[in-house]
Amino acid sequence: MKPTTTGKRKNTMTTRPKVTPNATPTEETKGTPSASPASLFARRRTKRWEEEEETDVSAMIAPPVEASPALPVSKREGVDLTGKPKAIFLIGPGGTGKTTFARWAAVKMGEAGRAAMLVAMDPQNRSLVTWFDGVEQPPTTDGAQSSRWMRETLAYQMEDKLTALYDLGGGNTAFSLTVEAMPDLVGALQSEGVEPVALYFVGPRPDDLAVMGQIEALGFQPPATAVILNEGRVDSTMTATEAFGRTLRNSVMKNALTRGVIPVFMPRLEQEVAAEIEGKRLTFSEARDGKTRAGSSVSPLGPFERSMTRRWLDKMDQQFAPIASWLP
Repeated sequence: MKPTTTGKRKNTMTTRPKVTPNATPTEETKGTPSASPASLFARRRTKRWEEEEETDVSAMIAPPVEASPALPVSKREGVDLTGKPKAIFLIGPGGTGKTTFARWAAVKMGEAGRAAMLVAMDPQNRSLVTWFDGVEQPPTTDGAQSSRWMRETLAYQMEDKLTALYDLGGGNTAFSLTVEAMPDLVGALQSEGVEPVALYFVGPRPDDLAVMGQIEALGFQPPATAVILNEGRVDSTMTATEAFGRTLRNSVMKNALTRGVIPVFMPRLEQEVAAEIEGKRLTFSEARDGKTRAGSSVSPLGPFERSMTRRWLDKMDQQFAPIASWLP
């Protein structure tokens, strides 16, 4: 069953044991006199255990495998938005994890029994509509017309005190035009009881911060702002902290951190697992629980893939704990 969303026109949203070979029997030596009874039954004196020479086992065992370092968890706590209607804007270049995050957040929302309006604003990728029922989207990809539609949707959200999640495109013109038309968008939303949340998604390229620099320069700087550093875009030979070193030293990032923006590392879901989940059009809860949608002919994920999905979901909960109240 798909999680419920609130639409603009609808209030929904065996390992084998090791075998040790027998010892090779020694051939009896000819002409050797038989041992006397006394020598056969005499107790041979052996060394006490503490007298035995210590055996060096270092060459017999492999060195311990160093576990991959855990992602750092932000030490900053986000402003508490528990129980408040929120306008959550997912902003950033394409392929940085916005829609993956939206799918995860929607599942969390459904499992908690909450509802929100999901809005697909990316003119290049509106795949969110294939995952959930009741997803709203502008009728056009034109930036100016989409901006007008977005302002109407925000007005509707403020009037009905709804929580909404906006999946925006990379360098989304509609959102930029909306912020330009409403310089005090943060104050306008807050005055109507809706808290704005800005989540900027970036990969390890410092250029990914350009969108945040542009939007913040227009004055859109809500207190609830986070930068989501997507580990899934990092080369597997590097740690996340190494890969994002230049990004964290970038002036745009430094300015944002100075004003209290929270950095959050988004964990990687193994690529082959993510591809199978997407190809079968499973929600993350269905993938984790070994289920498929009603009427679907696809097979559920195997046990290893389910385990990897479950581990990823646990990591997501851990990483986003500092801003958990910002979720829909």
